[in-house]
Amino acid sequence: MRRRPDETATRAIQRELLEDLIGRRPRSDRQRDGAFRRPPRGSVADRWHVYAHGYLARIDEAMGLEYAAIRRILGPGAFSDLVERYVGVFPSRSWDLARVGERLPGFLELDRLSIELPFLPDLATLEQAVSRAFVAADAEPLAWTDLAAREPEEVASLRLALLPGVALVRSVWPLHALWTCRLEEDDAAVSIRIEGNASRVLVYRRGGRVRVAPVDGLEAALVEAASCGDATLADLQELAGAEDPDRLVAAFRALVEREVFVLSRSAGWTGALELSKEVDS
Repeated sequence: MRRRPDETATRAIQRELLEDLIGRRPRSDRQRDGAFRRPPRGSVADRWHVYAHGYLARIDEAMGLEYAAIRRILGPGAFSDLVERYVGVFPSRSWDLARVGERLPGFLELDRLSIELPFLPDLATLEQAVSRAFVAADAEPLAWTDLAAREPEEVASLRLALLPGVALVRSVWPLHALWTCRLEEDDAAVSIRIEGNASRVLVYRRGGRVRVAPVDGLEAALVEAASCGDATLADLQELAGAEDPDRLVAAFRALVEREVFVLSRSAGWTGALELSKEVDS
């Protein structure tokens, strides 16, 4: 009977390998020669160089897809340097590359890049919300035609929640403009007023696509109020501080037509997702 590997020893080997890969505790070529079997061709040092470079390159690629606007603003070289610093602090602990950058918004709060570019943490939060909306659970959105067919008293009593994946990001920076600049290849064509240009950005999914759009103050307040879940329209009105009934109805309808709301009883998972990997600005 083959003896089971010592799990404690295995974890120690894995930890040493990871810390060497991310540069936290790099080993010398001699130490690696002692830790790894010599390959049939070439040297351990050659194989290590290929593996270490490929490890960071794959993470760089994955994070570049998730944080495309930040990569566009920084440029490939500076973005790769950011990824290397980030991985040195937060190495991946998941088999899923889609999760490797989940701590980047918090990391950017302390990274030196945010001294010169203070909007980066908020932009990372927006891009992360877009990524999460791609894989959010499916649910049947509330339709305005359905509401129009009901009595006003019934509509007022419906328990509402946000569709999975819906997010509202507030910032003192022009996030929507910064996010859409990822599509512009010509640097000279990008002109964004950074200071004094606050924004409220809604992330939602409609028609199989993730969409990102600026919203007004009342719409933003309604989304934030609905984030607690299981709220009636009257609850949303009170939480959002909406005193004008006409403005409330207009803002509520605009959000319903964007497919932001769902009845609380139908907000769960309904099956496997097959989403178009496209994003509308």
